[in-house]
Amino acid sequence: MRLLPVALLALLTMAVTPAARAAESDDLARAKAKYNEAARQFDLTEYAAALEGFREAYRLAGDPVFLFNIAQCHRKLGHTQDALTFYRNYLRRKPDAGNRDEVERRIQEMERAEAARPLVPPPDA
Repeated sequence: MRLLPVALLALLTMAVTPAARAAESDDLARAKAKYNEAARQFDLTEYAAALEGFREAYRLAGDPVFLFNIAQCHRKLGHTQDALTFYRNYLRRKPDAGNRDEVERRIQEMERAEAARPLVPPPDA
């Protein structure tokens, strides 16, 4: 990923209108509300509903922490491949994650479990 030169970044920042800032603020408020609702659903083991809430929060705010939450929901739902994808996306987007060791262990555990699963032949057509 390339970084924008500082001068160009300053110009882009100055071009942000008050309306754009207000819209961004609204998105962050909506993301926080979505997160709070999804966290309650997760606590109630309503993982599919929580998954959708965390997805919406990520769309609104783009915070990589939501990718971790999405991965957790997929793991709880038994969607191993999706969980692995989102754990990896989380680490890619947040390489300095404080829970990096935990996430890497989770990835390794899930990869081992997937490798140990017997292959199920496709049903006869």
